[in-house]
Amino acid sequence: MLDWSLQRRAQWYYHNQALVAQNATMQAQMQNAELQAEIAKLKSGAVAINADYIDPEFEGKEDLMYSDDFVNAAYNPSITQPPDTQMSCGKMMLIFLACLVLGGLLIYSVFIRNWKE
Repeated sequence: MLDWSLQRRAQWYYHNQALVAQNATMQAQMQNAELQAEIAKLKSGAVAINADYIDPEFEGKEDLMYSDDFVNAAYNPSITQPPDTQMSCGKMMLIFLACLVLGGLLIYSVFIRNWKE
């Protein structure tokens, strides 16, 4: 895109402002004063923003606007599994037994040991 003419880049940036706002690299390129001047001309000319704007070079070949990785991810989304947060049966039994032992020790130390004395 950097090899495009200034007017062509301004046209693309003007129509794709929402995309530019999300991309830090594109925002850095927007700091170009000449590019800002071209975009200001478009704004002052009351050109309506077209969110579906396609550069004339890609007209009819819209798939070339996206990288192969992006297209592959769009057509073949990978579903990620959420982390397993459920306890296994063994862990639950171990916790239950530990609580049972601690409860038994508490009952023994409070009631039975004190009665023997």
